[in-house]
Amino acid sequence: VSYAAKMIQRLSSIKFVKGDKVQFTHTKTGETITGIVSKINQKTVTIRTPTTEWRVSASLLRRV
Repeated sequence: VSYAAKMIQRLSSIKFVKGDKVQFTHTKTGETITGIVSKINQKTVTIRTPTTEWRVSASLLRRV
């Protein structure tokens, strides 16, 4: 992965903080999933929903 791609991932994840309410669209089902940010990693953000946890690229998330 190039340096520019790594910087884009890091800058995307800086937009969110633990406790933010976010949503994303599931790529296979098209379902919109809403949850709370529970952890921020270098490449992904962990989202907690009532039924499960998701690890999602920060670039796919939008704040609710």
